[in-house]
Order: sequence, then C-alpha cells, then structure tokens
Amino acid sequence: MKLLETKRERWVLFAAVVLSLCYVFLPGIRWVASVALRSNPVRAGHIQVELPRSWGILASPDVIIARTPVCITQVCAGASPAPQSAMEITWVPLPGNAEELVTEAETRSMEQDGYVNRRLQVFHGAEGPMTCIEAKKEQMKEVVRCYCRASAPGLSAKFTGDSVHIGAFYSAVRSVRIVR
Repeated sequence: MKLLETKRERWVLFAAVVLSLCYVFLPGIRWVASVALRSNPVRAGHIQVELPRSWGILASPDVIIARTPVCITQVCAGASPAPQSAMEITWVPLPGNAEELVTEAETRSMEQDGYVNRRLQVFHGAEGPMTCIEAKKEQMKEVVRCYCRASAPGLSAKFTGDSVHIGAFYSAVRSVRIVR
C-alpha cells in the first residue's frame, strides 16, 4: 500500500500541515491582523495618540497600552531574550496634589526596581509641557523605564523596555491629545 494513494489522504495531510503552521505562527498572524486593521491615531475614551503601527494595542476608556511584538511563532513567544517594550498612556484626573504623590511613588518604584542614573526631561507635547523621569536598569543598560506627566491634569505615560524604543515612546507622548 502506497502512502498518500488517495485524494482524501492528500487532502487530510494538506489540512494537517496548514493547521499546524497556523498554530505555530498564531502570534504573527494576530500581529499582522492588528497592524492591518488598526487606525492611527488610536482613540480610547478621551485619549487620542499616534502610535507606531507595528506595536500591538490594548485600549480601554482611560488607558491605552502599546507593546512591541517580540516573536511571531509559538516556539519563542514565551522565551524571547529581547525585552518587550511597553507603553501605557492614561488620563485619570486626580484631585489636589495627588499627581505629585504619584510622581514620588513612581520615582521610589524606579529605585526599588534597580533603575539608576535618573534624568529629568521636559518637552512640549500637544497638551502642553511634559515632564519625564527616565532611568536605566543597573544590571542591563539597554532596559529603560520612563514616567511622564503632563500639565494637563491626570495625563501620564509610562514606558518600560528596550532603549531602542524610547524614541517611539517620546513621539507618542508628544502626540497625545485629550478629546472631549
């Protein structure tokens, strides 16, 4: 008896190969679909921001989270050596001096997590001046954490990840608008 003698056997083998490939490349398929179907600027609730099209997006009314794709296969999806970069942009108006307390807490968190060489950056974004605290991981200099706060009450942004993506984060933060 020959292998793949009938048309049905060939069809079953073809279907099995296609399904296996779809499973292995499922993260890549999801990434391509999200990139192809996403509009720019991204809007969620009262936040509107320009994000790199290659980043995956999760959005809720007051938060937009964007992440870099790490791997396009199931094989390395959970064990990639490169740090995944992520940014989070939020707009939650806070009462009184609560924003200063949040900034102090974020600074303490950076210290506790081993981020050193903090530096302050101030630039002008779409909603006015933005103040950012940026620090590098002590053991892994390519890993950066950044926390930004805008003059617009409640607007903040965080970044953690590979230092090559910090420029994309700053571009996104500059483009943030509060829409009502």
